Amino acid sequence: MLGAVTDMFGNSALVAGTVTIANTNVLTGDRIFIQRIGVAASTTLGEFTYTISNATSFTVTSVILGTPGSTQTGDVSTFFYWIVRPL
Repeated sequence: MLGAVTDMFGNSALVAGTVTIANTNVLTGDRIFIQRIGVAASTTLGEFTYTISNATSFTVTSVILGTPGSTQTGDVSTFFYWIVRPL
């Protein structure tokens, strides 16, 4: 099943520029590669960033270009993610 809480890859969609994805395998230090696969009904697009809650979840946020602390709430894009664990 794509995107199960133990998968190292999956897809999701932003809601008002952000989404938290439950994943018990994600660890601090992992790298998450994110690729937009659709813009859906987005009115604006931002740049993807992420934060990891160790062994619990990660949050993907679309930020306003040039203002990284601000969420691009008009972004409701769909995206694919791939979690990579460095050796």
